[in-house]
Amino acid sequence: MATYCYRHPAQIARRKCYQCGRMICQNCQIKLDHHLFCDKACHENLLRDISLQEKNEFRRYALYSGLLLVLGGFVYFGLLADAFYSGGNHQRAPNLKTIALSLPVNTQQAPLSNITITKPSNGVKCTSKHIDVEGNAPNNSTVAIYLNGSLVDKTVAHAAYYRFPQVILPKRANVIQTRYYDRGSSEASTAILVFCKNAK
Repeated sequence: MATYCYRHPAQIARRKCYQCGRMICQNCQIKLDHHLFCDKACHENLLRDISLQEKNEFRRYALYSGLLLVLGGFVYFGLLADAFYSGGNHQRAPNLKTIALSLPVNTQQAPLSNITITKPSNGVKCTSKHIDVEGNAPNNSTVAIYLNGSLVDKTVAHAAYYRFPQVILPKRANVIQTRYYDRGSSEASTAILVFCKNAK
């Protein structure tokens, strides 16, 4: 069955307009951008449709990119930020080295020592102002106890053991150190830090 041109009903049409799809004869064909059109208006309509389609695709890609950025931000701040949180709002007890800089005591850690403090442990927090200080020292040596750099008391180590009962803690943070004296030799223990909640 023959198909005729929509403009020239007497002419047989063998092609369609690329834009509107109407049948056109050979006399009505206009070739633009490698396609056949019935007139320039259809070609301009095609160019306008392509431009609108490209704009819509660009907007869609921009929307997708924005959504990905927002989602990535939620993932980072919701899941990964805690890994880098340093806990800066938590208060920490003062370090022995920082608090003892102004005290005339030895705060360096000795690898091996003939005198040690076994009780109390370093960094202990006491509710009472009194504390027992115990440790090991050479047998029959004289042991002195220093509190915040000042000599407080002295005793003798019997069976390589010494004890200072009921030492008064005057501050909230106190540095305790012991030293033995025996036949011209002397050595100090590693200083420890003791906290007293009730002290001023």
